[in-house]
Amino acid sequence: MARWSEVILAFVFSLAALCLAAMTALWAQYWHPIGLFQAEAALSVAGLAVAGFRRRRSEDDRGKDLPAGDTRPSRS
Repeated sequence: MARWSEVILAFVFSLAALCLAAMTALWAQYWHPIGLFQAEAALSVAGLAVAGFRRRRSEDDRGKDLPAGDTRPSRS
């Protein structure tokens, strides 16, 4: 259940950020849907890349604590 709440929380924050960007664009009278979509897509890809890098780095750090020859991930 904790894993679902992490996913839902990330989804809610992402949706809130996208809504805030759209409202700001409307308020600033710079409503350009295609440009806004492209900017949001680029930021999403960058966010996914950062998350993947952080996850791989944390998996590598967990592997350092294992004895030689043991490749099981630790359960913490």
